[in-house]
Amino acid sequence: MKKGLWLVFFLGFSILCWGQALPQKPKLEIKELYQQLLKYNQEREYQKSFDFCQQHVDAMVQNSEIYFACGFASNEIGKYTKALEYYDQAISLDPKYVLAYINRGNTLYRLERYEESLESFDQAISLDPKYALAYSNQGSALYALRRYEESLESFDQAISLDPELAFFYFGRGFTLNALRRYEESLESFDQAISLDPKYALAYTGRGYTLLDLKRYEESLESFDQAISLDPKYALAYNGRALIHLFLKKSTLAIQDLETVLELAPNKSVVHYNLGWAYYLNNQPYHSARAYLRGILGGADALQTFKGFPVIDLISKSLFGN
Repeated sequence: MKKGLWLVFFLGFSILCWGQALPQKPKLEIKELYQQLLKYNQEREYQKSFDFCQQHVDAMVQNSEIYFACGFASNEIGKYTKALEYYDQAISLDPKYVLAYINRGNTLYRLERYEESLESFDQAISLDPKYALAYSNQGSALYALRRYEESLESFDQAISLDPELAFFYFGRGFTLNALRRYEESLESFDQAISLDPKYALAYTGRGYTLLDLKRYEESLESFDQAISLDPKYALAYNGRALIHLFLKKSTLAIQDLETVLELAPNKSVVHYNLGWAYYLNNQPYHSARAYLRGILGGADALQTFKGFPVIDLISKSLFGN
């Protein structure tokens, strides 16, 4: 999994203020539309919110808060292109709308358009240099671009502005891990956990750093804790599987990796890990099949091989049987 792909934040919407110049009826219509959107989003009824936007937005008087609310709902149901349209509209109506730049950056991040994402976060910071979240998200975009030293500076700035938010230490921990400053990385994850003892992502990051430090038993404990907090967190199962592989517990590794594929299908790196686990478990056919899935980009690609005769060939060439 990509690290760090968890960065969209709903900070709430301010209640609109209506100027005296507008006629009474349009004021009530706009306010009712906005409050309905706000209600759907607060209740996480994002599909209803999105449909409501589609049905009514053309008839609405243009208002940046309404477009922002529509963008948020669109993003949450994976309608990223539409979300960008709404955020761009909100920004065109209010060029100083900091939250719109931040959420626009989050959406671009999800689309893996990291340079554009970074530009949005930079713009948010230029408008509000004291906004800690903007620096954190900037750090995540820089991390995705492998600009780790700059990423670390951004996370440090976020922490200096708001030292009580666990996510900032989580991002800092992964960045330090990328810089191979493992002891400092571990300290950051520990700080995140101290601020939020139920933070599954922080336990997972801690597990990977302990893995890099070859402290396998402690790493296993961290992954176990992450899974107990979030039983559907694929990255934690993958990490625990790696520990099992290092400890030569291939059967347990296979179980965890199969769980990963149920939660996040067609991830090539998982198929490679599964191939390794099957190899250690003396299952050459399954090992070769998993490696091939990794090479081809996932399970679906294997359907092009009727009967999978190629699997037998690879199995024999790699393992001699």
